[in-house]
Amino acid sequence: MQTSKRIVPPKKVIVRFAGDLLSRVGTFHHELDFEGDTLRDLIPVVVERFDLEDLLMNEGGIRPYVQIVIDGRFSYTVGGLDAAIRDGATVSFFAFRGGLLPISLPKGTTLRELRARKDAQDRPPDRASQMA
Repeated sequence: MQTSKRIVPPKKVIVRFAGDLLSRVGTFHHELDFEGDTLRDLIPVVVERFDLEDLLMNEGGIRPYVQIVIDGRFSYTVGGLDAAIRDGATVSFFAFRGGLLPISLPKGTTLRELRARKDAQDRPPDRASQMA
């Protein structure tokens, strides 16, 4: 009896680049097809397609100045290299060797949520609450 193997179509993801990576690639936004489920599966495809091995990788893995954001969440908050990449995901690669320090966000926090909290803190207090 022959078993049938389910054919899974490749996932379509949007990859974005900033900093030194954008300088190399030349364009901020790219649509990419890849077969895999995790960031670990996607990275070799990105490295090969855009010739980024020297900027993204070192002997130990991803270079320390590279940050990767998956659908608005830093990869290290959603599983690191084992973070799931869904069909239609947006994966942003940032490499700033000269000054961007990685920030530590609570697990699962998005940059949008962090900005909203900061905006709320920066907003002047409501006069009604001051009079109460």
